[in-house]
Amino acid sequence: MFAAEEVRASGGAHIVDDAEVETPGLCHVESWLTGFGSGRGLANLSPACTFHALPSIEFGAAIQHGWERGHRHTLIGPAVKLALRKPSRGIGLGVAVSAAVDAATGKAETAALLVPVTIDLTPRVRTNFNLSYQWARTGDRHGLVAGVQVEARVGGNLSVMAEGFVRDGAKPGFQAGVRWTPRVWIDVDLLGGRRVDGSGARAVTLGVTLRR
Repeated sequence: MFAAEEVRASGGAHIVDDAEVETPGLCHVESWLTGFGSGRGLANLSPACTFHALPSIEFGAAIQHGWERGHRHTLIGPAVKLALRKPSRGIGLGVAVSAAVDAATGKAETAALLVPVTIDLTPRVRTNFNLSYQWARTGDRHGLVAGVQVEARVGGNLSVMAEGFVRDGAKPGFQAGVRWTPRVWIDVDLLGGRRVDGSGARAVTLGVTLRR
């Protein structure tokens, strides 16, 4: 669960993350494009893998390119997620860390520590809770962030999601959308929200996740 201009953990285009890691032996690439209007946007590419030798750890990275009124910047950084307890045991628990540097200057720009909790209410409905601390080199984006998300499968290959989140000293934000999974190796997300990046701007996001 990270601001749109910070490296996120493994939640894809969703702000709130779950407590699970990728299936051992598989890799995925999460990508999304977010538009905020007024010539401002964000593009993200995040590969990650979980290995059979370390089935509880997901190793990943992220590249994020943002632009606003002629100004552009690119952040690059690693992300690691550890599954401490599976949701199948009643309550899923994990921990994730991430960081990013400015590709042009090499300076550290962001870092975050995230604790996700996942509870499966029914076989078709899941809730995720997040608490994280985020640090940013500039601005006022460092501090605690909390979020909650509800996911529900409404068809064989379609699910809906709604989430809310709040940062220290900021108004709450929200995001909702649909996820289409036409094959087991691909997810397509269409999302809309507000204050996704900590500002009051509305956001529309198209995301694609490929796994192999």
